[in-house]
Amino acid sequence: MEGGIPDYEIGSWFGAFLPAGTPPAQEQTLHKAFHRALAAPGMKESFLRQGFNIVGSSPEEFRASIDVDTRKFSRIVKSAGIRAE
Repeated sequence: MEGGIPDYEIGSWFGAFLPAGTPPAQEQTLHKAFHRALAAPGMKESFLRQGFNIVGSSPEEFRASIDVDTRKFSRIVKSAGIRAE
């Protein structure tokens, strides 16, 4: 721990969000379309050249990842005494 802030790692990610209540069939259709687009040779090569690591996780894995980040950053914000202004 340095400066009173717990050790942590920050990364970034990009994802697509849908409105609450979107039917699962539509969610899966969009997921498959994004997955195909990310796998396209030109798209994949472009992202890799820019240093991106393409994951293309499932909607369930993405939700779990967001939950982990939310818990992690909530602890950091609370321990640092950060408040919204």
